[in-house]
Amino acid sequence: MTDRVTDVRRAASWLIGMTLREPDRTLEMEMFEFGPDVEIHPRRGGPKLVPRFGIHAQCPWRIVRDGQIAVAYSDYDSPDPADPNMAPWAFRDTQMRTFHAAVTRTVAGVDVSDLGDLKVRLSDGSFIELYVDQSRGDQECYRVHDVLGDHVVVMGGPNVTVTPRRQGPPSALHVR
Repeated sequence: MTDRVTDVRRAASWLIGMTLREPDRTLEMEMFEFGPDVEIHPRRGGPKLVPRFGIHAQCPWRIVRDGQIAVAYSDYDSPDPADPNMAPWAFRDTQMRTFHAAVTRTVAGVDVSDLGDLKVRLSDGSFIELYVDQSRGDQECYRVHDVLGDHVVVMGGPNVTVTPRRQGPPSALHVR
């Protein structure tokens, strides 16, 4: 087992037992969020509540349920077949909301391949799969993070960066 696999497996194990939260994204980057809310104090604005754990995916990913792809990364650029006049990302957003509305899911386990691909197994038998899709290693594929701790950033190639939480005053006040 490589250090890469060890680092990613350690970070992903933070998610075990945590509830998968409502979907969120920034442009095409999907943000899978888990666990309880924590209150943070960003540099700008007042305190806000955010989920404690997350995966920010900028690589190909998919959610599989009952042997079918429920929603995937490439759905971001797919027009909705029911309404081709809608924004291209609306189809993926609709598919994500549909998946999340069905049932509350917790993380049952995680698997990491030697290449850094991540599989998050959920309590209802569905799973989230993320794939490292580049050989150079100069761009972020995904990160697993703890708002109160480390960010483990998976790049292409053999690169994984573990970024410790910033030193200084704590950014989080309490867990709700």
